[in-house]
Amino acid sequence: MRKILRLDMLSAVRLFAVIYALIGLYASSKSVILGEESIDCPFGFQYPMLHATVDVTIKLPQAAWLAPFLVLISVVFYALTGIISGVAAVLLYNLTSRFWPGVSAEVEAEKLAVEPSHGTGLI
Repeated sequence: MRKILRLDMLSAVRLFAVIYALIGLYASSKSVILGEESIDCPFGFQYPMLHATVDVTIKLPQAAWLAPFLVLISVVFYALTGIISGVAAVLLYNLTSRFWPGVSAEVEAEKLAVEPSHGTGLI
């Protein structure tokens, strides 16, 4: 097992954005299907035990054809929240991982590029 000292910002942020967007898709679709009056969309950073968000409330209109667009807007807000949360998590981990043992994980072996053999030049 090797120790993880730093996380890659871009890959972690993508993961957070996708997870939060899926949560947003579920929450907003549920609101539309149940016929609720509005969809709540967080904007900020949000973790299970800690959050600092501004909730944007989107009122659902009577016109049913607008609902998919409002669900898409909600998914975008959730994805932005995931990006902000991911950046905060990665920065916090990268700053503090030098001072504590870190997380151990198995890493994939590096693949070496093998040059094809073109012969030795001997006849």
